[in-house]
Amino acid sequence: MEAHEENTHARLMQLRSDVLDPGVTAQNGRIVKNTGDGFLATFDTARDATRCALSLLARDPGSRLHTVWDMMAGIAKSGRL
Repeated sequence: MEAHEENTHARLMQLRSDVLDPGVTAQNGRIVKNTGDGFLATFDTARDATRCALSLLARDPGSRLHTVWDMMAGIAKSGRL
């Protein structure tokens, strides 16, 4: 794992600057915290947040993010939040 750590970090930083930052900003959002492989963003409205999430998912249809999104949507529908 250590042999690939620098490449992985570089790829994450590139992904953030190329996809995440502009995607959040385009929907009136702001990244307020980074957790290494995650982030917390705030938006002016729930509509902006949803549009951002959907636009990020649309960039990579086969992504693991779809699994996470589906799981969180299921939790929200069940009322367990």
